[in-house]
Amino acid sequence: MNKFPMALTALLLTACQTEQAAEHSQPVANSSSADCALDNLLRNPEFATAGQGPAPSGWNISQHAGVEAYTIELVEGELSIDKYGEQHWFLISQNVPGDALAGHPARFSAELKLDLHADGWTQALEPGGGLNITIRGTEPDAPFQQKLLYNSSLQHQPRLGTTDWTPVEVVFDVPAGATRLNVGFLHQAYGQMMVRNPMLSMISEQASDCN
Repeated sequence: MNKFPMALTALLLTACQTEQAAEHSQPVANSSSADCALDNLLRNPEFATAGQGPAPSGWNISQHAGVEAYTIELVEGELSIDKYGEQHWFLISQNVPGDALAGHPARFSAELKLDLHADGWTQALEPGGGLNITIRGTEPDAPFQQKLLYNSSLQHQPRLGTTDWTPVEVVFDVPAGATRLNVGFLHQAYGQMMVRNPMLSMISEQASDCN
């Protein structure tokens, strides 16, 4: 009379143990991968869609005053900037709201392929090509006055010479009062600079563990 209930109890116990074992054997990599995923705060980092004029959608271009001296070309996610005139610099960049990054460390990175030189360069500006970052915002003693809080221009190597695709990055602290970041690529030499895979992201504790 008691054999059936005991067999049923054993079956249920075995099923329960199997389920618990399955729960404990779930791979940790799934949650870790999610924690390690970084959000790219840039719009159109693939340079994939054309905007109005020569700039890709989401990006703005500017150069030293005067007649046009640079051309840009977009091919399969790669941006090429060529200098052919006499103007000293060219910048392609985009504005990013500061609230998402204010008070946190951040990283701006990309891959560069350079064919740049400074032969005959007579300007006071540091010659080269690469990452450019400016941050505007307010300080506690002047909460209603926008000012420049941070500036980084070509603070990496390489920035001159002839190279293959090379990853470069700048890691920086975003001031707590930041309201706007402007990040992009400065061409300030002779020759050609190519860019791909730009990324702007917050550096989190999880991301540091991933590295």
